[in-house]
Amino acid sequence: MQQAAHPDIPEASSRLYVKIGILCSLAVMMDGFDAQAMGFVAPSLLAEWHITRVALSPILSSGLVGMLAGALLFGPLGDRLGRKRVLVLCTLWFAAGSLLTARAHTVETMLWLRLVTGFGLGGAMPNATALTAEYMPRRLRATGVMLMFCGFSMGAAIGGFVAAGIINRYGWPAVFIVGGILPCIVSVFLLGLPESIRFLQERKTGFPVTQLFTEGRARTTLLLWVMFFIFFLTINANNRLDAEGASLHN
Repeated sequence: MQQAAHPDIPEASSRLYVKIGILCSLAVMMDGFDAQAMGFVAPSLLAEWHITRVALSPILSSGLVGMLAGALLFGPLGDRLGRKRVLVLCTLWFAAGSLLTARAHTVETMLWLRLVTGFGLGGAMPNATALTAEYMPRRLRATGVMLMFCGFSMGAAIGGFVAAGIINRYGWPAVFIVGGILPCIVSVFLLGLPESIRFLQERKTGFPVTQLFTEGRARTTLLLWVMFFIFFLTINANNRLDAEGASLHN
């Protein structure tokens, strides 16, 4: 019999792990849409609020700071409360934050709202990744996680098309309204995810964070941290370039 993703967890049926992969990809897609939302609306904000790109830079950075904090907070929390529960919570969190951002009228309000929204954005990714990896059969685990990650880029790309179609007609708040309503809908479907079997088993024995650096995991853990750091640094650089280009245009 083929070895499962966890020695004590039977391999999920093909229908189940396809379902998990699709649902987690949808959650990450919404994550990508909202993470890039500021880049989409930056030109409109510069023109409407009559601010410089220097004033806009803290807003762009605050979302990334929130994502870092959210990953550090909700990643371990998923081990304690269950990855499905925390994934649903984080999706609703950044959906609510996006809807509130649509009502922002000052730079200071926008900064704090993007910071808080970032908590949910940062927390959704590690829990979606862990849930996907756990249920994928060993032979498809790397491919499944990779395809799930593609949802983030798809969300960012689709968001660009959506923003281009609605900003001129409805204004920049419409981007955040769409970015809030869609995750709410997705969160309903996320309720159909199974809870992490690994969580249910390890709830009795515990899963300290130190295990990330034991039994040969330290190198992989550090490499993943570096990869995510570079990934989100690239996102921040792209958002800043968008804002700078809009400022020069104006």
